[in-house]
Amino acid sequence: MVESVYCDFTKLPNDAGFQTWIAFKDVKSSSVYFYVQRDTDYYQNGTIPYDVEKLNVGGAMNLQTGIFTTPKQGKYFFSVSGKARIPASSTWIITFRINLYKNSEYVGFFG
Repeated sequence: MVESVYCDFTKLPNDAGFQTWIAFKDVKSSSVYFYVQRDTDYYQNGTIPYDVEKLNVGGAMNLQTGIFTTPKQGKYFFSVSGKARIPASSTWIITFRINLYKNSEYVGFFG
């Protein structure tokens, strides 16, 4: 429940009429967060599907497609980690990079 009030800032807080009660509003909010893992090697370009779902509060992460769909507008925070296996005998120059897209539009990368 959220209480709505009107405050008349031309008055001091202790003055009569400074605050007028309007109503209570029943506000429903829900958390959205997830923690997924890939338990096997992945060697392809494209969206990364995941093998393990530790948390998926709000159900916004699709494990099979690897796509997170925001259920409501707002700011979201993403954190990513990974490891690359590089053979000691390798002479290749290897990079590790994960791109981030919003509605199929590139917005940044991790790596």
